[in-house]
Amino acid sequence: MEKAGEMDEQRIPLLVSDSDTELQFPEEFTERIEQKNLKRTTKRGFDLLFLKRFFMISKLMFPCLLSKTLLFFLFLIFVKIAEEVNISNTGRITGDFYLAIDTKNRSEFKRTLLFASLVTFFTAVCKSASLFVSGILHVRWRGLITKAIHNCYFIDINYFVINSNKDIDNPDQRITQDVDRFCDQLSQAMPDLVIAPLVVAFYTYQTTKNVGYESPLLIFGFFLISTVLNKFLISPIASLVFKQEAKEGDFRFHHVQVRNKSESLALYRGGSAVLAKGDKLLQKLLRAMLNVVHWSLPLNLSINIFDYLSTPVIFGILGLEVLYFDRYAALTAPELAAAISENTFFSLYLLNSFSRLTDLAVNFSDIAGYTHRIGELLESLEIIERSRKLKEKPVYIAATCKSPPSSPDKQALITTSLSLAPPGWDLPLIRDLNFVWKKDECVLLYGPVGSGKSSLVRVFGGLWQPFAGFCDLLVDIGNTGVMFLPQQPFLITGSLTEQIIFPHQMNKDKMIENDFGTVNSVYREVHWEERLTEAVRMAALVPLRDRIGGMNSPLEGNWYNILSPGQMQQVAFARLFYHRPPFAILDEASSFLSEKLELEFYTELKELGITFLSVGHRSSLNKFHDHFLSFDGSGDWTYK
Repeated sequence: MEKAGEMDEQRIPLLVSDSDTELQFPEEFTERIEQKNLKRTTKRGFDLLFLKRFFMISKLMFPCLLSKTLLFFLFLIFVKIAEEVNISNTGRITGDFYLAIDTKNRSEFKRTLLFASLVTFFTAVCKSASLFVSGILHVRWRGLITKAIHNCYFIDINYFVINSNKDIDNPDQRITQDVDRFCDQLSQAMPDLVIAPLVVAFYTYQTTKNVGYESPLLIFGFFLISTVLNKFLISPIASLVFKQEAKEGDFRFHHVQVRNKSESLALYRGGSAVLAKGDKLLQKLLRAMLNVVHWSLPLNLSINIFDYLSTPVIFGILGLEVLYFDRYAALTAPELAAAISENTFFSLYLLNSFSRLTDLAVNFSDIAGYTHRIGELLESLEIIERSRKLKEKPVYIAATCKSPPSSPDKQALITTSLSLAPPGWDLPLIRDLNFVWKKDECVLLYGPVGSGKSSLVRVFGGLWQPFAGFCDLLVDIGNTGVMFLPQQPFLITGSLTEQIIFPHQMNKDKMIENDFGTVNSVYREVHWEERLTEAVRMAALVPLRDRIGGMNSPLEGNWYNILSPGQMQQVAFARLFYHRPPFAILDEASSFLSEKLELEFYTELKELGITFLSVGHRSSLNKFHDHFLSFDGSGDWTYK
């Protein structure tokens, strides 16, 4: 029997780095992310940080110079320019009608009527095409950004690190809802923003040519005043939209919990408590929404005042030209009406072009909020990914062992003076653990509730960093090394086949590797369908298979709501029987099973030659294990 501190194994650090590193995984990843977030919390408006994050997202939206997305965007710009050209032509139509009717010129009237009909038709076509292409861009941009996030989010255990970081709230909402809203609003606003300089230049030229330089100068001054005012009003709204989306995510997550755990909630009759919690979250959300509404009032007031002042300003300018400067003195009455109509249109549309830029500010205040939320997530993922590429990562990720160990004394796991505690705790649950796990030596971990058994499994899996000491997992996590069976099995959406082969995927008759890495050679020796059928039989899932209509029948509903806790654990064991890794770590994986099924499953593991390390409480498990690692709840341990 060995006790704490008696083993003196060589220390092997959990993290590998070419130099002394300040990073640890995942706590100091989180630290680094939190330090960045500290700089973000005070201001999330239109500033250099916004431009940096917007540029970062833009590189995802336009992955290469000749991408289809860029071609769609250029086509949209072309359509918007064509739309503006058609609209500019309408400016002459009213004056031409005035002139044709006043002079009773029938041929001119017919020509103007035909021209007006064609312009109206092509304007409608351009507007419809613009909306269509904007919708295409919305879909493509969302796909590109989401896939890029997924490719980093689901690498290794990045998703665990992000979800463990309290400063990155609701990453699921950022990936789904925020990306969608960002792409939707940007696809509508961006084309107008891009062609705005061209439109302003064109109508400035037309107005200067027809009215004189005074009118454009006054209009530019009018716009400058509104822009300066609106700049001060927009920035707070971007930050408030950011906070509103965070509260929206908390409220949505509350209802997701109710949906996923509705059966447990019903058995607790916990509706009143959940109602009270939901109302509190709703009140926080409503307060955040009201803050946006309140700050939007002065911005909308400013925008509307300048919008509606545009008409009096333009007619004031034209009145000065006609009444005080006699610019149109040589024109007849019909010609004067036509000239005033055309010049009014150009002047109004020049001012309208500026007004549209101001109106875009409202959309971009929302876009800025979404940009910061998506940008924060991308930056956090970039920190983790950069550190991973610099080899600041758990040893098991870099392990070179790609086949099951064959030596009887092959070591799978070593801990040296390992102490562990939950993140943020100062008092260790387990102190100075020295332990070696070898092939063909099955170990049972037991002890009182809260003594650190499941916490130790988290350290083995690289989810938690040791409080002190060292841990080295010498085999891959996956079918070629060690598989974990957690207390709460993860159930993927799909058929029973997809549940059992997870995390592999089915593509016709081939298995595609996923987090588990290269498919073991044993899959080539025995057809995977035969292995799957055998796993279903061994896990006693035949009745479930028949009840749901077969292995590949799509399930209507949520697996978590359909399966009992015991059936979920049966599915987890079926995965183990299917993949047959050389090692397995079972964290109370049979706690909801009957003793009869537990006996059968552990017997099957022995017959398959799987070396397992179990966390459990039942004495019936003792006969399946060669060694016992017990914890007393005060930090001490005993190995025998």
